[in-house]
Amino acid sequence: MISGYRCIVVDHLAIWSRIQLPASYFSRPDVGLSGFAKFFRNSANEEIEHARKFSEFINKRNSKVILKNIILPSDGVPMDFKNIHEAIDLAIDKELYVSTQIVELHKLASKMNDATTQDFLDEFLQEQVDSVSKLREMRSRLRLDSSAVYLMDKELR
Repeated sequence: MISGYRCIVVDHLAIWSRIQLPASYFSRPDVGLSGFAKFFRNSANEEIEHARKFSEFINKRNSKVILKNIILPSDGVPMDFKNIHEAIDLAIDKELYVSTQIVELHKLASKMNDATTQDFLDEFLQEQVDSVSKLREMRSRLRLDSSAVYLMDKELR
């Protein structure tokens, strides 16, 4: 079971790197979307907090946290985006990936009759549902009209 935890800690750190990039992109002067930069920066910080919680849980269960190399995708990590929709879609994909990993851990904990781990993971599963829902709502609102990007950026500041 603990090896599964190690993977999820590494996954959260990898997701952090993928979510931090849009924050850097949107805060560039030539892009100028500081509200979206703030949103993605907060999301990246949340992923680090999740990794910390997993690490603490592993320690409390009398095991060791062993971090392995974070492997970036073979096609690299995007430093630029065609539009805001591409960044939101990337974030949705990453949140869905993390959700799948947590569900797999939950299934394993269930199979091992590990109610403590299941309870621990339940909070993360709910957060994943909320995150994906928020991102999908943002994507839908951004498609309403051309001024939606400006208005949402202002709202996120």
